[in-house]
Amino acid sequence: MTQNQTKDELKNLIKAELVKNKDDIDRSILNSVKLLKDLLVIEDGTGKIRLLNPRIFKNSEKIKLLLMGKYLASLSGVTNDASVNLNIIASELDIPKTTLSGPLSDLVRQNIVKKPADNTYAINPSRIEEEVLKLVKNE
Repeated sequence: MTQNQTKDELKNLIKAELVKNKDDIDRSILNSVKLLKDLLVIEDGTGKIRLLNPRIFKNSEKIKLLLMGKYLASLSGVTNDASVNLNIIASELDIPKTTLSGPLSDLVRQNIVKKPADNTYAINPSRIEEEVLKLVKNE
């Protein structure tokens, strides 16, 4: 195998496995919505996220669900922005801010959550389907 063939194979593998276009991401989000309907609801008018069975989830999972809900609320037009600050996360999940800092840092480090501004967080849309599948599997 020549060096050019190896480079071409690597290029094709990367494109097949890692590169996603907007349509791919939108399709994965569409599939995720069907699974999320059993885990959360979005309150019309306020965009507040209500977890349907919060006791079964760890704090990091609750954060992911909340941020997924906020993202979907923004896509549906219920809210204008998918990102939320730490106070809103703490309030809607009824978890002290100090308890959230560790899980949020871990989620940011894992690129599941983005931090668009100081003290503001949003789900990484390209990770939604993968994370929903994990949550449903562990439910």
